Amino acid sequence: MLFDGDCANMLSDEQISDVVGVELSLYDSSGDSLSMANTGGLNCYWQGESGDVHISASPTSQINGTDLSAEMRDTYFGSCSSDVSNCGSEWESEELWISLGFNLLPDMANGGVEAWSSELGEEIQARYEKQPTEAWMQDRTGWWQNEDCADLSTSISADAGVDIDVEEYGYIDYPRAGFFLQDKELGVTDCRAGLAAGSSTEVDITFRATPGAAWNINPDELREVDSDVEGIAVYQSADSENEFVLTDQVNVVTLSAYVGADGPFSAESFAIALAGALAQTWG
Repeated sequence: MLFDGDCANMLSDEQISDVVGVELSLYDSSGDSLSMANTGGLNCYWQGESGDVHISASPTSQINGTDLSAEMRDTYFGSCSSDVSNCGSEWESEELWISLGFNLLPDMANGGVEAWSSELGEEIQARYEKQPTEAWMQDRTGWWQNEDCADLSTSISADAGVDIDVEEYGYIDYPRAGFFLQDKELGVTDCRAGLAAGSSTEVDITFRATPGAAWNINPDELREVDSDVEGIAVYQSADSENEFVLTDQVNVVTLSAYVGADGPFSAESFAIALAGALAQTWG
């Protein structure tokens, strides 16, 4: 991972504060999403009383030419005016692609974002060049990529004993640009499941399949669910009975399953049905 996964190695508090002219301190140096960490990227966040800065850096070798559409590029990096509280920019070299987000900082709309991005990008690049970086190649054998949510409907319905529709589910709110690009490059699949039309039972089920992310599972936060599904392990969160993790030891599905008290199945039985469908359809 870039900078050994430590944001303090990317930029010091003093460096970033001097550039934007506001005192900031590192808020969380472990805030990597699965997708960022899965391609060696790093996500960092500095905050202060007068604003904050978010920076995501990724090795260009792991982005593999993936790019944002013109529409999404404008969404993330469009012109910064005085009537907005958030502004974004990007910086790129042969080795790194960096997205930067600035929030509630003075002078954002007066050319500040472009100047700050250039200076911070160059400093991150300089630090990157000074640190030994071990070359690595990503093994994508067995990865699920850009799978079809609807393909799971028949199998899940059969196992659950009731008609369930599964469809693609996009973002409620767009993530930071670095996360969005990494999700796109990895082929992350987001799905939503619901009972067939006409049911009055309250059901809210969403799940995300992240290719190649099994290495990042923390078993201390999970308990294994007893199931007869071959090749897919099912775990329940130690903190929430509605949160599950499913894995074939290569890919990971994170599942949030709320089912009303009058539902035809429980959250746990849905997780097991989903595991069976994944083994049959995507496995």
